[in-house]
Amino acid sequence: MSDQSNGPKGRQCRTDHPKLTQSSNAPLYLTRNLARRSYPQIERVTWDAIEEISDSPEWVKMVIHLANKYYVASSSYNSADRRFTEVIKPLLGKYELDDCVDLIEGIQGNDQTWGRGRAGDDHKELRDHVIALNPKFEFSEYKVFTRYLDD
Repeated sequence: MSDQSNGPKGRQCRTDHPKLTQSSNAPLYLTRNLARRSYPQIERVTWDAIEEISDSPEWVKMVIHLANKYYVASSSYNSADRRFTEVIKPLLGKYELDDCVDLIEGIQGNDQTWGRGRAGDDHKELRDHVIALNPKFEFSEYKVFTRYLDD
């Protein structure tokens, strides 16, 4: 029988996964196994459970890193749309400048992220967050990322 707890929004979240309950192993396990291109869709309830056990600044940083890797590993426009909406957008307010740069660099390398229809609007939110963190941030070296961002 698995342990469950009420996660955000009252959803049931599995909390008994052996790799997730051993706090010293969890970030490493997640980064190595969940962000691969071949890994299947990670459901929102799983992200809720991951966020629920993120109880330190280091954990939050690891969750953001994992979210970035998961998004930039999108293998289709549809999966990129879903991953940005379900994973990146809810976390964006917690991003620091280095997290944003990591995400932008990843976006540059996958046309499934920057070439999709909603990329312009979604990536404007990321750009606006970067500007809020550093109004003098230089985007000129990220030409692929900025290609579809209209003012």
